Amino acid sequence: MKTFKVTKAKTQTFKPTNIKSLTEFNGAIAAGVNGKVLTKLPVESIEVRPQVRTVIENIDELAESMKSGQLMPITVIKGENNKYVVLQGERRWLAAKKAGLETVEAIVVDAPVSDSERIFGQLTENIQRDNMKLQDLIQSISQLIQNGFNQTEIAARLGKDRTYISRIAALASSKKEVLKLIVDCAVNDAQTAQILNNICEKSTNIAKDLEACKDKDGLISRGSAQAVLDRLQKIVPQKPKKVVAFEDRLKKKDFPRGYRRVPAGKALGIQVEFLDEAGEKVSGNLLPRLLSDRHDEVCVLREDNKTVVAVPVDKIRIRMIDELA
Repeated sequence: MKTFKVTKAKTQTFKPTNIKSLTEFNGAIAAGVNGKVLTKLPVESIEVRPQVRTVIENIDELAESMKSGQLMPITVIKGENNKYVVLQGERRWLAAKKAGLETVEAIVVDAPVSDSERIFGQLTENIQRDNMKLQDLIQSISQLIQNGFNQTEIAARLGKDRTYISRIAALASSKKEVLKLIVDCAVNDAQTAQILNNICEKSTNIAKDLEACKDKDGLISRGSAQAVLDRLQKIVPQKPKKVVAFEDRLKKKDFPRGYRRVPAGKALGIQVEFLDEAGEKVSGNLLPRLLSDRHDEVCVLREDNKTVVAVPVDKIRIRMIDELA
């Protein structure tokens, strides 16, 4: 088994306020930076474990930059077999390897007390720089919620607005088509992703409309997504409310003797009360389009047994009149 010699940190007493630039910070190898240890470690003595950021870009550019010097140290914890594990700064470590550097500057800290603390630490480093991919944010926020933190607590710990955290958390239940676009990095903005979800709700051809949101590079901006949604909201027909008057629901055999149905006018729901032959109060709906040769009676559809009866007009009390269409 290959072993590595770790250079013991030279120590000197100073306060963080003594550091006036990143260059000075880069050159300071000391104990006492926020109570931690700043040292140089062999690149090959460091390993990584799952991070909140799974999509890491521009390694080549950073590797070229690190050949001229490392501006910020990585943060590690002690692992097993004289190894160290990256807590923050995986991209810098990968760039150091690619640049062929033998050592990398690192701050050795105590291991997080829980998985949630690890996630909070990694999110804090990346989220403030706005360089995290949306899919990583969604997974991390969802994991913290599963671990028992509410959105208000998460927002406070990360220094973000609660609305921002709520928007990210809601995207975990996105449409499958939208989730694929997020994973493919075609969209990296939470509000844009929500617009895409709205498009899926209204579209009759989801694949075509989502494709229309993309630019020539296959990326989706908020403006292009909103334009497609606006178009869908204008062309989606509103289904007219189908209202059938009570008279039209009846068959001729249900009419009282001597009654006929006249052509439809404005459909009205006229709720009435009357006393039946037993003297009991009965509720029903007046059927004004069923007319009799007798002008002192009207037709009523009883609410209790759904039968149509003829009732003397002087026995009717109108309760309410509603438009049905």
